Amino acid sequence: MIGVIPMIAAFVLWGQGERPVALVSDSASLIGVMTTDGRALSKPKGAGFVASNWLENDGDPAAQDTAALRWGASPDRLKSKQIGDVELMHVIGKKAVADLRACRAGQVIVASVTPEHAITGCTVIHPMTLRDTGAVAFYEKGGKVTMHAARDASGDRLWSDGK
Repeated sequence: MIGVIPMIAAFVLWGQGERPVALVSDSASLIGVMTTDGRALSKPKGAGFVASNWLENDGDPAAQDTAALRWGASPDRLKSKQIGDVELMHVIGKKAVADLRACRAGQVIVASVTPEHAITGCTVIHPMTLRDTGAVAFYEKGGKVTMHAARDASGDRLWSDGK
């Protein structure tokens, strides 16, 4: 009976924890955006371990391909979702990244490969930037979106490269 009280407290605290409205994997290969139907994933395949962890942590039993359907039908290599005051765009593949030259304020571009040229006008996240920051989470309060990197939360570790 005594063990029931800590269990109830743990469930209450777990339920009050704020989940990020959007997540970017540490390789820029997958984005997950929270919707009313659950987390929408930017791709039906690839980064399966990350996808299953995100869905499991959300308490979502859906498979990755099902969660990708929540993103909406978008066969192209430019997939975007609006979260608060930010348009989060996943640019997938070398050709799509090479074709992207500029973006606008209020956009966050997540490129699946590191661009060989500058992309100006917005925040750009790609594998080389994530090497220094780790995975990225976005939180929304009152329509304002803030970005938090895993490295900000964990700090430098002995096994990290000290950046």
